[in-house]
Amino acid sequence: MTRRLSRAVLSMVGVFLLAGLAPDVPIALGQKPVVVWAVGDGPSPYAGTHALQVANFLQSEEPFNDLLWLGDIYDAPSDKAFDELYGPTYGRFAEQTYPTPGNHELKPRRPLGPYDDYWERHRPAVVGHKIDGNPSNLYAADLGQGWRLLGLTSSFVPPDFSPAAPNPPHPAVEDVLEFLHRELSTHTGTCYIAIMHRPRYSAGGRQEQNTDLQPIWQELAGRVDLYVQGHEHEYFRLDPSKIPDYYPTSVRDDNDINKQLVPGAQSFVVGTGGITLDYLGQPGQMFDTNFPGLESFVVAPNAAAKLDLAYYGALRLSLTNGHSSYEFVGLDGSVHDRGTTTCTPVATKHTGRTSDG
Repeated sequence: MTRRLSRAVLSMVGVFLLAGLAPDVPIALGQKPVVVWAVGDGPSPYAGTHALQVANFLQSEEPFNDLLWLGDIYDAPSDKAFDELYGPTYGRFAEQTYPTPGNHELKPRRPLGPYDDYWERHRPAVVGHKIDGNPSNLYAADLGQGWRLLGLTSSFVPPDFSPAAPNPPHPAVEDVLEFLHRELSTHTGTCYIAIMHRPRYSAGGRQEQNTDLQPIWQELAGRVDLYVQGHEHEYFRLDPSKIPDYYPTSVRDDNDINKQLVPGAQSFVVGTGGITLDYLGQPGQMFDTNFPGLESFVVAPNAAAKLDLAYYGALRLSLTNGHSSYEFVGLDGSVHDRGTTTCTPVATKHTGRTSDG
């Protein structure tokens, strides 16, 4: 379904759109697109949050293939949070969900305990790549139409985290790199979607730039078309090729890595799944409207608007062979951002069936 947002509605909801909307790439006759929604940062015990409304919106849309859950269930990493908060909201889509763990899902005593338990019951395909013989939350999956998903961890717990180090340990950056090396050496093409919770680069103010993710970013460079993340409580889109050396003193051996990305690759943050939103001018969490490569954003203009349903929504991806179209859609059906990308379909380097993990 094609939706267009009028100039009047844009003004009413206070959407800040920094770039024009690109026309859709036509779909070849006979191709049925794979429709994927993406959103994170939602279920919460706090009053005034809107995870149920966002989940209801997704359910009201035309049938879709997959949901990319971008992490963070609030407040504690417990079975109760999954049963009482995630289950009644996004849990209805569990059998078609590809998740990535957020920092709120971390459990110090063992790797992502309730997180792994939940997905082992509801979606075992996403508990994949083994680390030291133990299944982890790193996985890969074929979405169809030559597109492949990389489910990555970007929230890490130090090995000496008190009160006791998890046994076996949580995945570390080195484990992600090992998984990616195996995956990318087995497949050709660039029609990859990488999902993770914390973004490498962010215009949001929740944290500084996540330089610990630089080795992962370098491993993905030139192979991934779409980066989809959460963590920051708003929506924005970056063109990664326009942000090289933004923090040259904090990244060792950067080598202008962003210019080695897939031409046209886009990086999204979609932390609009129901948690209280961030807003422009928020003390201690300033959204950077001048961040290099910032193409568009949807951010509440002030504290009074941070619970306004007008600023919640989800990212819709329509995937065909060698193409993607994306839309950030508000809960009233308004499209606040739109564009397209092109890439090389992913294929295995050997004969036989491609499998998850």
